Amino acid sequence: GTTTSIIGKYCRMVVGIDQTEAEIAIANKRFRIPGKVEFEVMDAFDMQAVLQLQTKLGRKFNKVFIDINGSRDIAAVCDCMDKYQKVLRPDLIVLKSIKLRTLLHQCTPWDDEEGDAVSSG
Repeated sequence: GTTTSIIGKYCRMVVGIDQTEAEIAIANKRFRIPGKVEFEVMDAFDMQAVLQLQTKLGRKFNKVFIDINGSRDIAAVCDCMDKYQKVLRPDLIVLKSIKLRTLLHQCTPWDDEEGDAVSSG
């Protein structure tokens, strides 16, 4: 709820979703501003439910912030992000995932033009 409320200061409307009813109840109590900062119980990985919410609100989700607290594996997170891009076609997707961050820190960037690994130092 905290991140959603912060984002709400900079946009017309924001909807935070979580699959845990208790978390949404706390977020609603602390941060809900009707019509501006809203919260819904659902699984962000359930694209059908996300589309139904978009229809219910009568708004296109044009910016998507996905905050995964490490509870999902990386393949599922990447699949979710891909579905959001293909189905919602937002202007922006921001993904926060500790597991993905850890994986990326273990990778070596590749420069396709040079066909070589990129040195960071």
